[in-house]
Amino acid sequence: MKDAIYEEMIDQSVTEIFTKAKPFMELMTKYRCALMEIETKFKVLNEEFSIRYNRNPFESIKTRLKKPASIIEKLERKGYPLTIDSIEKNLADIAGIRVICSFPEDIYILSEMLLRQDDIVLIEKKDYIANPKPNGYRSLHLIVDVPIFLSTEKKHMKVEVQFRTIAMDFWASLDHKLKYKHDVENPEYIAAELKKCADIIDEMDYRMQEIRNLIERNPNREKLVWCAIGDSFTYLNDHLDETDHRVKKGYLSRTQIKCEQRYDMEILNLGINGSVTENFLDVEIPQADLFTILLGTNDWNEGVPCGSAEDFILRKKGTIVGHMGIILDRIHEKNPDARIIVMNPVERGDFVYILDPTNNAHGSYAKQNGQKLKDISDKIFRCADSCEWVEAIDLHRLSGFKQGNVLHFKKIKVDGEYRNIEYPEYVQYDFDPIEDEYPYPSAAGWMTYDGLHPSDEGNERIASILAEQILMIPKEERIYV
Repeated sequence: MKDAIYEEMIDQSVTEIFTKAKPFMELMTKYRCALMEIETKFKVLNEEFSIRYNRNPFESIKTRLKKPASIIEKLERKGYPLTIDSIEKNLADIAGIRVICSFPEDIYILSEMLLRQDDIVLIEKKDYIANPKPNGYRSLHLIVDVPIFLSTEKKHMKVEVQFRTIAMDFWASLDHKLKYKHDVENPEYIAAELKKCADIIDEMDYRMQEIRNLIERNPNREKLVWCAIGDSFTYLNDHLDETDHRVKKGYLSRTQIKCEQRYDMEILNLGINGSVTENFLDVEIPQADLFTILLGTNDWNEGVPCGSAEDFILRKKGTIVGHMGIILDRIHEKNPDARIIVMNPVERGDFVYILDPTNNAHGSYAKQNGQKLKDISDKIFRCADSCEWVEAIDLHRLSGFKQGNVLHFKKIKVDGEYRNIEYPEYVQYDFDPIEDEYPYPSAAGWMTYDGLHPSDEGNERIASILAEQILMIPKEERIYV
């Protein structure tokens, strides 16, 4: 009993020292200023949205500063020194802001708008909407760096930003309260029921979003037949079971939804799993109003030569850009009035097929047959952009797929034990597809779910970029430029 009282007295004295110490109070003031900076940015975006789109992207904003006792407890639990410098260096959630949106789509739109601002630096991102926690918790978490301007200095501060829908916030609030209930009978049953509620709420979120889209749909929409030519990125849109249901919607379906207020779209999916550009030299080209092409990643993996600008002009077979030119000619000859949009391939990590781990390949951090995927993507974009009747999208640049965010980690066996290893460290370890566990559990997914194919977040990013091009949004109004 005396030991417990003594420890409590020590804790109180440490807390009192922190709260009364001038350096600590100054640090907390800086965190408050950082919160004001972020909150103001959201309010400005809200104003712009309300005028341009006649709706608000979020319902409410809540801010909070971690209490001194919580700061001390976390420092001690993590084994960090109880100093001002330690707080700033080791804790990223002192200042927190929670943004409550109406629909999941608004979360991603708003977060991208924040991150595109040139004074905001993303430190960490955890998407618990695409990859919910085991208990059902859903939210999008960002740790960002934001500058504040004081009378004598410019100071960079960390702020945690959480995005939730109203429904996600409702569930999280009740779940938090119920966790404080002790001596509950059948805790496993209660946890399972809460998980079921979280899944029901998630389904409701997307149903409400679809209802919103139906209400806002223009009854005088233009009919548009869209033919999508591509590899597995495109093919999987209609074969979600082959993602082991890691993906809810592919980029085709997401693009269709984003464009549905203007266009009544019919999608002709010509995606061929594992295809290269050569596979489309003899494929029958249908009649359509819009064609999109997303090819090249498998050509790189199989070592097909990229070719030169001259090879594109001469339509030289045996080269990626030569094949691309032939495909474009075939489309244009049959559909002279159709719009044609070419997208170049994005970066990829170490690919391991979720249904057959023996199907795997190294990421684009390494050359294949002496070629970098980045260079091939750049050549595809430049060649397509040189053709006056083709619209080229530099998806490689705009999408933001990078080695550091295609996956959160790779689960690798090291010295007989599994470890979650981030890029670039995981590159040095071998994966045995026969003996080892699948290296990408749900939590490993980020822009991809298997190192190559887009996750829901990756598909959403591709769809947003493509929809802006299809809708011909002015460049100054685009999110992705």
